[in-house]
Amino acid sequence: MWWLWFDSAHAPGKKRSLILTAYLVCPIALVISKASGLIFPFRTRPIYVPELGLVVPHSAHVSAFEEWSAMPSDHAVLFFF
Repeated sequence: MWWLWFDSAHAPGKKRSLILTAYLVCPIALVISKASGLIFPFRTRPIYVPELGLVVPHSAHVSAFEEWSAMPSDHAVLFFF
């Protein structure tokens, strides 16, 4: 982001406005995502499905996300916005 912000080769004003828009819209999108996760039916995250056989790294603390629904995906929301 710093390189894009200070690069003055191609339309710096337009790039800066896009960067600022992204920094403003992404947190709003994540709040909407978490709120909609409370509205939609709960879906278990894949890391907690034993049939998948996922191996969790030793240092990972996965218990922090047990209460979070897998739908909607935060990555998908950020990609969409």
